[in-house]
Amino acid sequence: MKFGMQYAYEAGLRSLEVESDCSNLISLVKGSSSVRGHTQIIVDEIINKAGLMNYVSFNFAYHSCNKCAHSLAKLALDYDEVLVWMEESPEAVTPLVLADILI
Repeated sequence: MKFGMQYAYEAGLRSLEVESDCSNLISLVKGSSSVRGHTQIIVDEIINKAGLMNYVSFNFAYHSCNKCAHSLAKLALDYDEVLVWMEESPEAVTPLVLADILI
């Protein structure tokens, strides 16, 4: 989430809808809960970045609704560098992207 928000900010995006299937993380960034230690430092960085945006919405999405993200994460294990797809998607996840568009 931290990387995605930083990248979106650097790309000039100022309105975001951020989804995660990690309900604990969503609770933390919404301020519904807190945790001590290094995790809270990262959460605070996410919250600070959100403060620079015009609009940010943090929402929980069930794992079954997040198939594209999980497929991309699995695919990313095969790469040593950071890859970002802005207007296209890797061929391996294109069917999932198209299915999301149709819903």
